[in-house]
Amino acid sequence: MFPVLSGVISFDCCCKRLGLCRVLKMEIIYYTIAAIFLYLVSDRILNLIEIRRGARFENRSLVFFVIIMVLSVVLFNLIQQFRPAAESPVSTQDDQTGHEAGVPQQ
Repeated sequence: MFPVLSGVISFDCCCKRLGLCRVLKMEIIYYTIAAIFLYLVSDRILNLIEIRRGARFENRSLVFFVIIMVLSVVLFNLIQQFRPAAESPVSTQDDQTGHEAGVPQQ
């Protein structure tokens, strides 16, 4: 049905070759859990603000957006700091010349 592109390396193949599959899968899980947490906490904060205020905001979605944006920047930075470092990819440089292997030099 779909044409097969020859010579194209799939993302999955690159992940396995570089040893990043486990790290990428864990990052997806971390960010998914973080997104659910951010939504629930932002909604709770917005409701508490509105209860204290005694009325709903006219632009409720804008206030929710600001709350979730600030929390997401903070939380995603924390995730970046505490995530395990990815293994370094295999070097493609030639040990003798220091240039990319297989690339003609000018």
